[in-house]
Amino acid sequence: MSPTITTVFLILTSPLCAEVIDPPTETVNYCMPKSETDLSLEGFQLQLPIQNAKGINRFGAPNVETILSNGPTANRVDIVFIGDGFTQADLPTWPAVAVAGYERLFQYEPFIRYREYFNVHRVDVVSAESGVDNDPTQGVERDTALDMRFWCSNIERLLCINTGSAAAMAAFAPDVDQIAAVANSTKYGGAGYSSADIGTYSGFNGSAVEVFIHELGHSLGNLADEYTYGGSSDTYTGGESAAANASILDFNAMNESSEKWDRWLGYDLPGIGQHDCFEGCAYHSFGIYRPTNNSMMRSLAQPFNAPSREELIGQFHALVGVVDTFEPIETSVDSDAILVVNTVLSDSSATTKTWWIDDVPLTAIGNTLDLGDYQVSAGSRITVKVVDNTDMVRDESMRDALMTEVREWVVEGPGCSTNEIVDCDESGACWPNVWVGDGFCDGVAQVYEANFCCLELDGGDCSLLECGLLPEDINGDGTVNGADLAALLSGWGSSAAALDLDGNGTVGGGDLARLLGAWS
Repeated sequence: MSPTITTVFLILTSPLCAEVIDPPTETVNYCMPKSETDLSLEGFQLQLPIQNAKGINRFGAPNVETILSNGPTANRVDIVFIGDGFTQADLPTWPAVAVAGYERLFQYEPFIRYREYFNVHRVDVVSAESGVDNDPTQGVERDTALDMRFWCSNIERLLCINTGSAAAMAAFAPDVDQIAAVANSTKYGGAGYSSADIGTYSGFNGSAVEVFIHELGHSLGNLADEYTYGGSSDTYTGGESAAANASILDFNAMNESSEKWDRWLGYDLPGIGQHDCFEGCAYHSFGIYRPTNNSMMRSLAQPFNAPSREELIGQFHALVGVVDTFEPIETSVDSDAILVVNTVLSDSSATTKTWWIDDVPLTAIGNTLDLGDYQVSAGSRITVKVVDNTDMVRDESMRDALMTEVREWVVEGPGCSTNEIVDCDESGACWPNVWVGDGFCDGVAQVYEANFCCLELDGGDCSLLECGLLPEDINGDGTVNGADLAALLSGWGSSAAALDLDGNGTVGGGDLARLLGAWS
């Protein structure tokens, strides 16, 4: 009998070749002067793969120093200086480099006026080898903590960094808003990572820190480059720019529309000249305009022009309130209480304070009001309005929204004793004043019956979430859950400010990620 031969056919139900997914990228700004003597800028934006942190703790946790302290990190812009290519033997040279970097920044407005809005921290990152990759020539490799390198993307002076490692090392500082990453190099170069809030430059090149200041205009001020090089075409054909210092409107159109920098047209700024609509901006020679002939966003070692300064100030105030503290923190006060406003700017003339008692304005304009000097009674309302009065801002809607704080106190009546405070829920309930700051959160959920969120988050006992103030807690009920998710999805694709958690102008995936990350 002949053997039976069975043929088996294998049918593959999965594809032979899996789909290749491109790695995520981040935008890098390359803005370099034409030479070290001609500081007019040229450059472009490019997309580079995002790198994860690696090998950052080979020498243990780094030493951290706060080298400029102006107040609590919760109400300051915190800049963190990190170095790369500094061995243990190199570290003695590093502190002076960091100081020189931030001191140069505070030689430019609006950073001069708002110096007290900033803290600066230095993280002493140790590398195994001195210097950075491709310095002084292409092909040279160094073993460094942050993998800084010239010739990035085959561009000689583009000084790249592992942004994951940079963020991980900067996180050792008390707080981080912006990162200055400094290479142990004399070679001229730099880069700006707007989405990562990182600027790179060479620590031992006298002019390179100007690159960081320019890049800070991108990462902190959301400003456009005002030079014309590096675009895909000579003529810009897109819609209106989101940047404060770029517009498709010429002088006549802007003057008639009351948009963009119309309030600055004709303004003559020393060192900059007259504000107008100069054609050529955002990597295009035609079809888009900039406010001034020259500025920091067009050429290094120049002042920021007026619209750029104004936008930077707005961004400062998005992170820093005009007032550090109101005293007392309780909203109910005795009839002889002394009320105090502690502003971030120590110059009392930098802010305007207006006081009222029961809606009647007072002549007092200082930081302190002694109620003993006035006839007040139980139930009297004392209100103070504090406004940053800088003339570098002409956008009064921005001043009202970001640069103004109002506080109200009520003189205690017979319902609450001197050792009690009134509930923030407007019920009139009185509770022992020792409950504020006692380590237990009295939030909007009123787990312990009281709500003291209006008393500086129960004296620090409560989080923003527990007080219904976390942006992800859309309905303000003290928890992030399905109700907030439903609210977010209802506005999907819109520009609703309350739902745009990542601030990119559109309710979408980034906002969903933030909400899910805060899920409680």
